[in-house]
Amino acid sequence: MRLTICGAHGVGKTTLAKALSERLGLPLIPEVARDLQAEGFPILSETDLPTLETQFAIFGKMLYLEQLYARRGGFVSDRSLLDNVAYFRLVESADWVWDPLVSFAREYAKHSYDLIVYVPIEFDLKGDGVRSTDREIQRFIDGVIRVLLLGIPHLVVSGSVEERVSKVLRKVGGRDGVDHNDTHFLPRFDRRPIQLSFIDFPPKT
Repeated sequence: MRLTICGAHGVGKTTLAKALSERLGLPLIPEVARDLQAEGFPILSETDLPTLETQFAIFGKMLYLEQLYARRGGFVSDRSLLDNVAYFRLVESADWVWDPLVSFAREYAKHSYDLIVYVPIEFDLKGDGVRSTDREIQRFIDGVIRVLLLGIPHLVVSGSVEERVSKVLRKVGGRDGVDHNDTHFLPRFDRRPIQLSFIDFPPKT
């Protein structure tokens, strides 16, 4: 089973991913950005914004790890490729970069994940020594992710960690591990680049 957790930073994805990894007996793919920060790449934090090079590095490493673990039987990933593309929007909005990334990431998400779990913003954003605590950026990323998910089946979870875990576990079953009858299913993507030109950061006032 290939399960991914998506949503803005500071919403509880890592806690949920670790819990699901343990309950389902699947390997955990941790957040790639933190590893790359240790290698010298600037990531979104209290002091830095990511660069285009950072986002491409995250993109490539996520693809590699997800394909590696998929061949080994599955994974729980702390972030999806859609999240990575959302953070691209902080540093680059040119169509020549944005449109191909969006098209690829959305098609990849449809075919490479058995279950996409979206975690909305519910609680106050708290720092951990690295994470940015800028609520405006958090809301911006959440908005981009929600647009990227349009037309892609996904499960929305909320509440306590145990409530979130229980909702995911109730959906796990069958050959592909997904009950599509109760996921948030919107009109199918028509393979044209999704238009997100109205999304810019910082937001225009």
